[in-house]
Amino acid sequence: MINVNYYELWAIASLMAVFSIYLIYLVKRGADGIPLIITLYLAGSMIFMFIPLSFYFASPSIYNLAMVLASSSGYMIIGLLPVVYLVTKNSKPRLREKWFVIAASPL
Repeated sequence: MINVNYYELWAIASLMAVFSIYLIYLVKRGADGIPLIITLYLAGSMIFMFIPLSFYFASPSIYNLAMVLASSSGYMIIGLLPVVYLVTKNSKPRLREKWFVIAASPL
């Protein structure tokens, strides 16, 4: 049996609620461009971690755990692509050249 400290869970849930309120405030304030994409990415990451976990807790199995990890990891990778694209698109050419050198360097 797992020993659960409910005060820690409440603290984490409270921090997530405060962070969600801040994200909603940023969107309401009219954030656009990179701040908007980052806000949507972070809000989506909270959703994509909560929904699959609720399915896992409904019927825990190793298959459901693998699906939770795969869906969360998939969102983290695919959802980050627009953020990286906008950051490199709007950056100075020197940063883009360095990014390309890092990405193209052999292992």
